[in-house]
Amino acid sequence: PDTEIFRICLEAWHMLAQDLYQDGHKFESTVGGSILKLGSNGNAGPSRKFMYGPVLTGVRQVMIANMAKPEEVLIVEDENGDIVRETTKDTDVIAQYKTMRETLVFLTHLNCDDTESIMLGKLTEQVDGTAWSWNNLNTLCWAIGSISGAMSEDE
Repeated sequence: PDTEIFRICLEAWHMLAQDLYQDGHKFESTVGGSILKLGSNGNAGPSRKFMYGPVLTGVRQVMIANMAKPEEVLIVEDENGDIVRETTKDTDVIAQYKTMRETLVFLTHLNCDDTESIMLGKLTEQVDGTAWSWNNLNTLCWAIGSISGAMSEDE
């Protein structure tokens, strides 16, 4: 039951992050504010991003701490002695990873500094041993790998 609740919440977070990203992207691309998407409170689109800021920080923390395992590709030798790629198929986990990855990319685009701060904090906890575990290290690595390319080298 907890897994199903998490997946439902993940879908909601994905829709929210995508909507906020698209609103901000539309707002930034308008020239002179001639096509300004107004929220229900009459404020410009980007204000929603700031209004949801603390919530999005919490979502980032949950996503990074619970990142699903990406598709595994193993290089093995088959019965003929040839080296082949073998992929493991767990379609539910792979689908969850893809949704989490896309959500985390949207969240990173909305506030890359917050994403970086959370990841560095979790990495520090791994190094100093306060939250060391193989599972924590793996999920952190999968989360970092999922957003590769979402941030510039300077960020």
